Amino acid sequence: MAGRGRLERGAGPAACGQLMTHSYAAGIGGRAIVVASHPRSGTHLVIDLLRRQFPACEPARGHLSAGGDPYWNLDELLSSSAPGIDREIERLCQVARPLLKTHRRPDFFANCQYTSPVLSEREAFARMLMSRAATIFVHRNVVDVMISLYAMVDPQRTVPFERFIREVRGPLSRLGWWARHLAEWRQAERTLLVSYEELLHDPARELGRIAAFLGEMPVGRAPILPGRPASTWVERTKRLLRMRRESTALGSHKVRSDRPVLSERDMAFIGEEIARVDPALAAMIASDERSGVVAAADPVGSS
Repeated sequence: MAGRGRLERGAGPAACGQLMTHSYAAGIGGRAIVVASHPRSGTHLVIDLLRRQFPACEPARGHLSAGGDPYWNLDELLSSSAPGIDREIERLCQVARPLLKTHRRPDFFANCQYTSPVLSEREAFARMLMSRAATIFVHRNVVDVMISLYAMVDPQRTVPFERFIREVRGPLSRLGWWARHLAEWRQAERTLLVSYEELLHDPARELGRIAAFLGEMPVGRAPILPGRPASTWVERTKRLLRMRRESTALGSHKVRSDRPVLSERDMAFIGEEIARVDPALAAMIASDERSGVVAAADPVGSS
């Protein structure tokens, strides 16, 4: 995989920053768990499941992120030049199995419509995670992803849904990026693929797969999956006070009752766009549809 060569070491402030961050990353080793996904695919559901069932993933109150979250946004850690990022990396190293969220491709240095480039002073940290972290990639039915993304990006529906899914974002359409994301993560090393729909359908089985992958014993809390937050206000208050939260999905966007309806032309376009990126993926999805795989409703933890 690209971006997994020897660590570069040079002179100057940027190199010093790389070595500093590399020393922090070395403290993580294989303990870090990266939860990767395309946006609106169930990221926070998986993060909260891990916190709920594996105590090693839950930070102590004094080791929460600066924003009060029990996980870290890897995309910000790699791309932000804001003060305090090194302190954030130090803080996550204090957690037995720290959780990091990302919408990047398996090669963190590859162009992606949802993320900014990796800063030079974060390159060593990025390479360390790419080569050693355990990654769980959660994926979801493409139609549900697009509808949920539409609700988040354009809640007032200033652009018709059929035009929204056809928007080109750099070299690919929105659908093309979804396909590229899933196709690449399906081939990634040290990565467990988790279907959002299967997680809802049979959480016990999926929890067993995750436990075996991580080498951790779940505590078996019932119910297995985290519940929906009582209210956004309550969860935001808990975050401010750095209290333990059932749900980290503060930015979820519920789909309106008048869910967009896809035409036959739209469905054909979806299949064509996926096939352009990965014909095998398109064939697999078509087979699932013929087998009657049912799409799931919009999740609480879908970002």
